[in-house]
Amino acid sequence: ALLQASQSSKAGCYDAVALLESAAHTGVADAAHMLGLLVYNGRGVARDKARAAELFEFAAGHGVPQATLNFGLMLYRGHGVKSDKAKAAEFLESAASKGVANAALILGRMLDRGDGVPQDKARALQFFEAAKLAVQPRQKEP
Repeated sequence: ALLQASQSSKAGCYDAVALLESAAHTGVADAAHMLGLLVYNGRGVARDKARAAELFEFAAGHGVPQATLNFGLMLYRGHGVKSDKAKAAEFLESAASKGVANAALILGRMLDRGDGVPQDKARALQFFEAAKLAVQPRQKEP
């Protein structure tokens, strides 16, 4: 409902931001993550990458897999935080372990190229396989 409101109108977006702000301030990690998305993109609130990074980091620390990916990407790119590819790899690995395919793919590329982490083609292949498995449709059991 909040996302629908945020996409349907500017007024709805401001309402969604207010609700998410309230929930995030009480420690609701999913709300912090959704608010981080709005803040990062400047939807209904001023665009602020540093604040978005704080929100993603909080949500990641409370087990929100997509927030873990988003914070890892911000660390990798240096968006809103100082670039730290080694720390980014830690967050990406955590998200990948929770089934986030994009995290596994990005970490696989980092390992394959030695981009901010020691090059490790064997581990890279493991993460590429994990990404593939995460996006494949699951077969129904008979």
